[in-house]
Amino acid sequence: HLPKDLDVFKVDVDDFYRKRVKGLYGEIVKYTSLALEDMDKEGRSRVYDLRRTGSNIIEVLKNVSELQKNMWKYLQRDRVEIRHEYNELRLGIAQLSHDIEALRHNPDDLKVLREIAMIRHELKSIEMKENKHIDELIRHDKINTQMATSLMNDSRFASIVMSKMVEIAGVLWIEDKDIRTIEFEEEEKG
Repeated sequence: HLPKDLDVFKVDVDDFYRKRVKGLYGEIVKYTSLALEDMDKEGRSRVYDLRRTGSNIIEVLKNVSELQKNMWKYLQRDRVEIRHEYNELRLGIAQLSHDIEALRHNPDDLKVLREIAMIRHELKSIEMKENKHIDELIRHDKINTQMATSLMNDSRFASIVMSKMVEIAGVLWIEDKDIRTIEFEEEEKG
């Protein structure tokens, strides 16, 4: 079991977004809009991919903000089961961040593509297991219905965050445009 006092530090994601991201993202959109005029088709395609990635980063921040609301509340509770579940969500996102960072340093785009495909498959499996696990917690009266619905919603937010993180990694860490195209096709198959 995870200890109650597992490092909990609060980051105001909304404030971070307002002060550091929103203006920068707006400037990036403005600059790329102006630069697109002088680009060839391949250049425009890459810029659109990067802009979509910027949009995905914004979506990740907004979902993390939503996830945080209940996370801080339930991490302070005495009920071990709900604390454990929220710590598992945090640890899942942290582990994925670590795995994605490792991909960043891999120069072999095909290996990165394979790793991303494996991570996507694993995320789908985790999401199905999580739903079954929440059902078990309810059946065995380990969490109440309010906790269960919060956990279900927050598990979905965490799933969206992790899926978007993988998508972002595919755009940023795969250099070869043909391999990136394969990655986008795999992503769309979902």
